[in-house]
Amino acid sequence: MGYDHFRYPDGRLGLCVADVSGKGVPAALFMTMTKGVLAAARHDSGDWPSVLTELNGHLGGVARRRSFVTMAAASIDPVSGVVDHVRAGHNPVLWRRAARGESVFLKPAGLGLGLAGNASFARVLRMERIQLEPRDALVFYSDGITEAMNEAREQFGEERLCQVVEDCDGRDAASTEAAILAAVRAFMGKSPPHDDMTLFVGRFD
Repeated sequence: MGYDHFRYPDGRLGLCVADVSGKGVPAALFMTMTKGVLAAARHDSGDWPSVLTELNGHLGGVARRRSFVTMAAASIDPVSGVVDHVRAGHNPVLWRRAARGESVFLKPAGLGLGLAGNASFARVLRMERIQLEPRDALVFYSDGITEAMNEAREQFGEERLCQVVEDCDGRDAASTEAAILAAVRAFMGKSPPHDDMTLFVGRFD
């Protein structure tokens, strides 16, 4: 599992969360390659479809469809609140619209990286643009959060995640993140985690 965040020359923020299938050395090499391509993309204009299509070509040539990477990525303008978001087979980002009292899972179309050739990958991939309002939150996470299990083998799930984030309306990003992790750990009880937990919360003020 991996994540990265950076700032573009024009002041926008870049963010991505990614998960690689499998474990061990092959998975680590896959993630290293992913981070290398993303590092080169930091100086671009934030054209995520082009960046992900390029990355898909690199990974597809190495993996031959035996492994793949899922990713959610976004470019965020902290002044205007405009967000451009893509999703390559990853968990949908949770958009909490606090002033409107609603929670939305962002689900633009996209295939996992390395699963298909570039023509098919680019044809499916869609970038979604949203407009944040004051007090809105964006929650990026791995399936280790929503698929965390308790001793009865029930999953934490998207509904509980939504409830925790809703309860945090008006709080800052750090305390929202802490509340999510605390809720997941309390839900799990004595059950051991079965996957990595990656979480990033952004709040637009």
